[in-house]
Amino acid sequence: MAKHSCLSAAFLVLLGLGLCSASRVLLGGYGYEGGAGYGVGGGSGSGMGSVEGEHGVGYGSGGGGASGAGYGAGGDHGAGYGSGGGGGSGAGYGAGGDHGVGYGSGGGSGGGAGYGAGGEHGGGYGSGGGGGSGSGYGAGGEHGGGYGSGGGSGGGAGYGAGGEHGGGYGSGGGGGSGSGYGAGGEHGGGYGSGGGSGGGGGYGAGGEHGGGYGSGGGGGGGSGSGYGAGGAAGGGYGGGSAAGYGSGGGAGSGGGYGAGGGGHGGYSP
Repeated sequence: MAKHSCLSAAFLVLLGLGLCSASRVLLGGYGYEGGAGYGVGGGSGSGMGSVEGEHGVGYGSGGGGASGAGYGAGGDHGAGYGSGGGGGSGAGYGAGGDHGVGYGSGGGSGGGAGYGAGGEHGGGYGSGGGGGSGSGYGAGGEHGGGYGSGGGSGGGAGYGAGGEHGGGYGSGGGGGSGSGYGAGGEHGGGYGSGGGSGGGGGYGAGGEHGGGYGSGGGGGGGSGSGYGAGGAAGGGYGGGSAAGYGSGGGAGSGGGYGAGGGGHGGYSP
């Protein structure tokens, strides 16, 4: 009986040691203790962690690969994030730069660098097989430089405060190029959606769709530059499935100047 008790105790001790070793091996790549290298489902990750940087450097899932370094506080997936077979590379800087640099999902790819505070997807964002390149600058410049989704492509740089999709925005297979400048210049330079195309540069405060706007898959092209305050669709506006410029086959070209100069310089609604 005593011999049986000794054997049982020895077995329990060995079992406990085995469980501890297995736990260390399995959990070594998570959190701060394993800040460099996080892999799920055959993925791979490399780099070095940061302050509160959840998956800050090198995050791979579903066979994806990621590399780079995450900097700043709370940079969730700051540098190199790959999921679903996608790849991401680069470095994330600034506070709260969610997916700051190099974000790839669904087989997409992203490259570049995101700077500034809260620059979500600041530099190089690709999803659904799309590609994005460039750099996002300024405060809150969402998708500032190079945004591609649904197979679309975007290139350029977004500058200024709140310049949403400032430079190069492409969605639904569309293409956009150029640069957006000024405060609140939504889709400032080069906007393309639904297969449309747009090129040029938007300047001034609140110059919505300032330079080059194309939408509705119409093959509608917009070119030129919008200047001044509130010059909505100032220079070159095309939309609504039309061929050429404007809707219904109308033609619009040139640049709108002054405050509230909506529709100046050839505008067809």
